[in-house]
Order: sequence, then C-alpha cells, then structure tokens
Amino acid sequence: MFDHEFNAVSREVCSFEIETTPVGKGRPRFTRNGAVYTPKATAAAEKIVRWKSRIAMQGKPPIDTPVCVALEFHFAPPKSLSDKKRAALIGQAMTKKPDIDNLVKLVFDAMNGIVWMDDKQVSSLTTKKVYSETSKVSVKVYELSE
Repeated sequence: MFDHEFNAVSREVCSFEIETTPVGKGRPRFTRNGAVYTPKATAAAEKIVRWKSRIAMQGKPPIDTPVCVALEFHFAPPKSLSDKKRAALIGQAMTKKPDIDNLVKLVFDAMNGIVWMDDKQVSSLTTKKVYSETSKVSVKVYELSE
C-alpha cells in the first residue's frame, strides 16, 4: 500500500485486495427501445468489489462519518512486450486507459451502503495507477477523527 501516513486518521475501517485487472466504471448503455442498462464488465467488477467489501467489514454496519481512502490500481504490462520491456515497466506509472477517475468511481459506487453510507463521505483520497507483476486493486479506508 502507500508509504505515507494520513493526518487526522482515527482508525482503519477496512482494507482488502482484489486480484483482478482493474476495470473503470462504464457509462450507462441504452437499448434500441430506450431501456438503460449497465455494461456487463462494470456490473461484474462492482459485484466483486461489493463481495470483498462485505468480507472486509466483517459484518459491521456502514460508517456515517468522514473517511480517507487509499486506492492503488496495479496493471500487468502487456504480454506482447519482451520480458526486458515488461520488467522495465514494473513500478512505473500506467498512463493508458482506463482513466483513473473511472476506476475510482467503480470502487466508490460498489462500496456505497457497505463500507460507508454514501461516497460523499470521502473527504480525502490518495490513488495511483501503476504497472505491477500482477493486476490487482488495493483498498484502504480510514475513519477521519473529528
């Protein structure tokens, strides 16, 4: 996770990792007759985040106080690259799609009602998107002291 400390943090609410390729929140889609639906990749990714969130919360109710969130999105380098180029990318910033704001939105929306009442409670966010040996999402949520 992150190497720095958060100021005014009172306690860790939950933390977990999801070993999967991070997915950004997809825009709602419309059928020919006008019905709205969520893209399958978005729905599947949100389901995994909700599941991991429930496990991490250990049956505790969602908190209703301000929170600080630390998110890391790790992506494996493309397999089409040589081993040397793949190794050189490890730890480097990942500047390809999906956009970081869409990655955050998917995680936040999936955690609504499980970790916190609503993602409007997030008053501090630290996030990064990097290349790593394996693809994963790391999540830490802290309750802010008043």
